[in-house]
Amino acid sequence: MSDLRDPRDPRTQSFWDLHDFGSGRGIEVGPLFRPLVRREEADVRYLDIADRESLVETYREHVGIPVDDIVDVDFPMTVDGVVISMAQAVGSHGPFDWVVASHVIEHVPDVIGWLADLAELTVDGGSVVLAVPDKRYSFDLHRPSTTVGAMLQAHLDQDVVPSVRAVYDHHREAVAATSTDLWAGALPGFEARIHDSSYVNDQVAQAAQVYTDCHVWVFSEQQFLSQMSELRDLGLSHWYVDRFLPTAPNQLEFLVRLRRVPRGADAAAWEAEQEVRSTETRPDWMAWRQDAAEVDQLRKKVQRQGDRIDRQRQRIERQRARIERLQTRLNASPRSRRLQPNLLSKAGRRALSPLRRALTRRPS
Repeated sequence: MSDLRDPRDPRTQSFWDLHDFGSGRGIEVGPLFRPLVRREEADVRYLDIADRESLVETYREHVGIPVDDIVDVDFPMTVDGVVISMAQAVGSHGPFDWVVASHVIEHVPDVIGWLADLAELTVDGGSVVLAVPDKRYSFDLHRPSTTVGAMLQAHLDQDVVPSVRAVYDHHREAVAATSTDLWAGALPGFEARIHDSSYVNDQVAQAAQVYTDCHVWVFSEQQFLSQMSELRDLGLSHWYVDRFLPTAPNQLEFLVRLRRVPRGADAAAWEAEQEVRSTETRPDWMAWRQDAAEVDQLRKKVQRQGDRIDRQRQRIERQRARIERLQTRLNASPRSRRLQPNLLSKAGRRALSPLRRALTRRPS
């Protein structure tokens, strides 16, 4: 177990709180220039789509990516221009005790195949720690949710690049919205779309020629838990979720730890200890519909209260006008002017003072 206590940023620390990477050997997938697990902290190897030299060349012109800090890649997945699987890239160096991948699963063309690839890399009972963007609080807000059926189709088609469907949806539906605004209840419309149709068409045309990166899959936290369970129940995955950190307020990602079902075991029949399953009883879009209905009911209630206040205001205004007319008539009478001090100093003053106080406090 690692005894290093070097300061970590809060996000990185949350990964270490979920899993002790200082125990056993592991792989970080796609660390680029900011690994979650540093070599001085743990026995870790780095795996990426290409070697360091190729990554430096790819990102040289990208603002915000310090290419000098890109890490050395132990297991590149591109060899002689051909993309190979993670298991092939690792070769005889595996299996490993753990794998960590931040914002990777949503990019893979075939998520079922990717999970199977990870199963080859890890020991029985090994762990995979994932950071997954929550579509509800990211630019994916407008996109329809991923379905297991879509995963099955991608696996059946043996997708090795993002589909045209995924490339189109990713670019067409992306909206400009911060996680803070979305947590505060903002609901951006079509006017918040980031890309125009011309740009989207260019990306689709490019996708037919070269690998075009995008979010192939989009998840909410409960939906992800449900789909991981469903894939195992179907016998299509050897993983189950045993730890889960939900999306924190004003953030856009949730963390999960998957555990590997032992080799040779029936994944569908395997009774996992401490499996975390979804607590939802209906699709997430139905929950949103229920929330919208509740908001509509509250809006109607507020409207009724507003109408009641308006009626009270009108009633008070009528009373004010009546008092002003009576006051004018009182002031116009010589006899009344002589009587007024006496009248108002006694019963009249006592009767009028509460109403006058009420009239001076106009409803806002």
